[in-house]
Amino acid sequence: MRIPASTSDPTPAATAGQVGSMQTPARGKLQKRVDCDILHRNAPVEDLPPEVRHHLLSMLELETLWALVHASPVYHQQYLSARRRLLCSGLETTLRSATSDACAVYQSRLVDFSHSRTKEKVNMFLQSYQDQRDTSLHSVPSEMANVDELVDVAAFYFSIVKPLAQYYTSWTLGNLAIETDKPRSDEPLSKMEEARLIRALYRFQLCCNLLGVGLHKSSQIQRLSFDSVEIGTIFLDLFEPWEVEEISCIYTFAKERYNQIFNDIRWNVHEENPKFEGQRPPTPEGAFDLDNSC
Repeated sequence: MRIPASTSDPTPAATAGQVGSMQTPARGKLQKRVDCDILHRNAPVEDLPPEVRHHLLSMLELETLWALVHASPVYHQQYLSARRRLLCSGLETTLRSATSDACAVYQSRLVDFSHSRTKEKVNMFLQSYQDQRDTSLHSVPSEMANVDELVDVAAFYFSIVKPLAQYYTSWTLGNLAIETDKPRSDEPLSKMEEARLIRALYRFQLCCNLLGVGLHKSSQIQRLSFDSVEIGTIFLDLFEPWEVEEISCIYTFAKERYNQIFNDIRWNVHEENPKFEGQRPPTPEGAFDLDNSC
């Protein structure tokens, strides 16, 4: 009986080819695993020693700090391990010379302080604030040990102070262009100009918190009032003349924007507006005389 010839090639070369083709799936799996390892491998900056990573985080401004800890699980864990210290350093790097002002604004806008505010307590608060400003280091006060307090300070900066600084800059540059009859400048503020503006915004807010009606006014609490002389002697005397001028600029800005709101709606609520025709006298419902109001 003749054995049929095999259709396969029994030569070593052919055999090697078959073995190679049989190993292709295994090689594919190995390649996929290597690719996955590459994808999940830490970036070089994440492989730094923990001490170096901490030092890097402590040098960043808040915006950059939060971007990094949200982008990297490694740095997020590093941040959580020293959250208070890194929040303090982030605030100090971001606010620079306005750090003590920002913390004073936070402390003076608390409900407990507002409701227990007296002239004696305001004077004591300002003395503590002045002592903090006199130190050469612009640091967060040691009594602000709660992380939630630091988060509130940061949130107030990002939601209130920073947008107002941008708005004020635009308003001022627009006025300057009109006054000088020159094209409006779009050149960004220098770091020093930005720091002074931020500082002035905080100080104006501090003045309002301490000497104004206050954020948490209540009809059950007797209103604490200060006249212009008292405001000058107990608050403005703390600052240099050019710093008082900075605060005054913010006051002018706030007053102009405040009045503009009422000017914009003045005719809408005026009793002579035609929409109130047939409802006079007496004063129509919804009408209000802003010109003769307090």
